[in-house]
Amino acid sequence: TAHQQLAASIAIGVFNCLSRSPALAQVLVEARVVEEALAPALCASGKSDQHEAMLALAAMTMANLTGNIAVVDQEREHLTNVAIATTVKILGFALDGKRWGGTNFAPYSIVYPLNNQAANPQNREQLVGCGLLPLLARLIDDWDPDGHNANETLLLLVTLTSHFTGALPWQERMRAGGVVGALEKVRGRSRGESVECSKKAEHLLDVLMQGQLAVCMGLHSRLGAESSLQCLDDNPAGII
Repeated sequence: TAHQQLAASIAIGVFNCLSRSPALAQVLVEARVVEEALAPALCASGKSDQHEAMLALAAMTMANLTGNIAVVDQEREHLTNVAIATTVKILGFALDGKRWGGTNFAPYSIVYPLNNQAANPQNREQLVGCGLLPLLARLIDDWDPDGHNANETLLLLVTLTSHFTGALPWQERMRAGGVVGALEKVRGRSRGESVECSKKAEHLLDVLMQGQLAVCMGLHSRLGAESSLQCLDDNPAGII
């Protein structure tokens, strides 16, 4: 019934808030909140705003509780995939100023679970495939120093971005998608960014520009894996 769905949505909203505390997150996992509350919510069908809001909260709570846990079965893998796709969609809605399920989600509430998801290498390819990287560029570029948990949000954003610097194709996507320009803003601190954020952004820029330097010196991706130049080292730019 509508009353039952409302009660479930409120309960999952409470779980979502609690899941941002590492200590309480462990308690929720041990209490089987994932299996008994989040899984049914993610698998439930519905089209109402209330249902969409519950789906969003369940997806983000799932990310907070299981983002760093290796997938061990097909059911958990399916739930993880749903949570990832939904969370990235919510971020896109938030950036466009749209409501998801009648709710305006603050960037911090979305970036926090995304960072948990990206901390697990198993999730990164799907996050990229869902279109996360250009959204990160927009969010960093549009950062508001007066926003809710502004400094914490920016720190999470820079950390989240750092999870995708290991693969050269992803680095190329970030450079093409405007991440470099956005990080340069953070490094410059013209909007009141913290020293910590600035230093983290500078480190990421060094990593991203190494890849660009390698391209300029002839190590372009068009050479392919068969090129003998690719045998120099896993990170030729770093040696150069």
